[in-house]
Amino acid sequence: MTKMKIKRISLLLLISTVGLFQTGCFGVTSHFKSIRESVAQRVDKDYVKRFEFGIGRSMMSVAGLFIRVAEKNNDESENVDDLFAQIDLIEFSIFEKRDHSRNSPEVKVLDDLIYKLENNHYEYFVKFKDGNELGIVFLRESKDSYDRLLLVTFADENMVIAEMRGNLEGMIDWALKKRTMEVASNN
Repeated sequence: MTKMKIKRISLLLLISTVGLFQTGCFGVTSHFKSIRESVAQRVDKDYVKRFEFGIGRSMMSVAGLFIRVAEKNNDESENVDDLFAQIDLIEFSIFEKRDHSRNSPEVKVLDDLIYKLENNHYEYFVKFKDGNELGIVFLRESKDSYDRLLLVTFADENMVIAEMRGNLEGMIDWALKKRTMEVASNN
């Protein structure tokens, strides 16, 4: 191969690599895989993993831009856009239930998760049940601020594990205020 061909191939590989990383979508981190495995061990026989992926900061910026454009007449869209800018990474694992005739996992599975994840420096935040949906949210604190949020949900046909990383203080405040307003308007 000539030097010119090697340079062209190297440039093409570099451009391809940069393009791939600029999309903002990729596989999950080893940290997330270990959490996924901890959860999956408790429900292993009932669910099969269908797919998992991560979304990085660049894709979050694009999502924030779409929200701003779609909601340009809504004052809340700027707040959501600012919140998206604080997110560094979101990772997902989505599982499908093998046997749809079986019930969703009991609250006992979530209690086991609380014990396991609290040993990994996560704080149990809230557990919820809405119809056939069951879920739990954990937070992880680092340097006096929450930098990770972990969500595990079980529904009729699937289980979702999601972790969000970044400066989550604003996101948590926004979600609590929004929920408080919803509860107040329903009463």
